[in-house]
Amino acid sequence: MKIIGLGALAGRYDRALRYAFGLPISTAVVGMESMEQLKKNLAVAEHYKPLTNGERLQLFKEVLPMVEPQTVPWKAEDWDDPVDWKRR
Repeated sequence: MKIIGLGALAGRYDRALRYAFGLPISTAVVGMESMEQLKKNLAVAEHYKPLTNGERLQLFKEVLPMVEPQTVPWKAEDWDDPVDWKRR
């Protein structure tokens, strides 16, 4: 699981980490490019508190508009021209 969505969720850093930490996952890729980011990661982990239902709903409302074939081309019908979703 790529918690920060390749940087797309950087503005929602704390909530994205807290959301991911509350899921039944075995691996989370928490990338960091600086000591500052490492400290932020550690602070969220050390003071971890699961998202409330309201916080989770708000995060979903903010993130859902970002989910398009262009942003997740592996779920698109055509990787090179990600316009439509892959049919199931």
